[in-house]
Amino acid sequence: MQSPLLFALNTYGIPHPSKAQGAVPFLNLDPGSAPLVTANAVFSLVEAIPNLGIGAGFRVDSLETITVTATDFFGNTVNQVFQGVTATVLARNLDQVNRVSYSFTLIGQIVFLNES
Repeated sequence: MQSPLLFALNTYGIPHPSKAQGAVPFLNLDPGSAPLVTANAVFSLVEAIPNLGIGAGFRVDSLETITVTATDFFGNTVNQVFQGVTATVLARNLDQVNRVSYSFTLIGQIVFLNES
C-alpha cells in the first residue's frame, strides 16, 4: 500500500509530517470500507456428461479484512491499519481453473507509522 499512498501524497500535494524522516504512510480504515472478492471464471477441461449429476460450481466461502492496531509516528494509537484481505474460494471438481477478482473501496485516513 505504500506506493499508492506515496503517489497520492506527492501528486496531490498532501503535506507530510514535518518530522517524518523514517515515517511510512499506511491507511487507517474507516468502518465504511467495503472489500469485495468473488470467483469470476471457470474453465472446464472435460466436457459435461448429461444426466450423470456431474457439475461444477464455486463460491467465496469467507472474506476477512486484516487490520492491526499500531502507534503512529506521533505516539497516537491507530486501530484499523490496513494489512490486507484473505478470501477462501471453494470449487467443485478438480478439472477446472478458477479465477478470483477483487475490488476494494477503502475509506480512511493516511497515517504515518515508524519504519520498522
